[in-house]
Amino acid sequence: MKKLNKTIVAICAIVMCLTLMFSVKPANAYEVQPCFYDHTTDVAELPATNNVGIDVVNDTGKLAIVNYEAIGEWSNYPSGSLTDADGYPDKDCSNCAWPSYYGDVHSGELILHEGYYPIAYGPYGSGIIEPGQTVNFVINDDPRYYGDNRGSQEIFCELVIF
Repeated sequence: MKKLNKTIVAICAIVMCLTLMFSVKPANAYEVQPCFYDHTTDVAELPATNNVGIDVVNDTGKLAIVNYEAIGEWSNYPSGSLTDADGYPDKDCSNCAWPSYYGDVHSGELILHEGYYPIAYGPYGSGIIEPGQTVNFVINDDPRYYGDNRGSQEIFCELVIF
């Protein structure tokens, strides 16, 4: 009988350990949420004529990383050829909202920014956003001339929360 009780206790201990092991998240666990529209979708279309852009809000109370990829064609020149989210590396960007002095930012490029500071740019990228911070996707253009743009980018985005 003593041997049976020890076996039962050992089995219970193993079951309890396994239950705890698989029910508690490790300290380095993270959560992934969609970026857009109150975290309800991970894809949004950004027309080149949209000078307001599309927001990504970190309302999680935790540090997060925005990961994105954009697919599409657009132009920030009325008669310009269409380009991808990398924009026009050979075009002058002195009148752009984010001029080339922010780095290798091109005219017509997709920008993820907070205010006047680009966090990431191009067809894919990532950036860290603080709790309570809002960042925004928009085409890099002269702020006065969004109405003559054409095309759009489809942005796939996830918010990785730590």
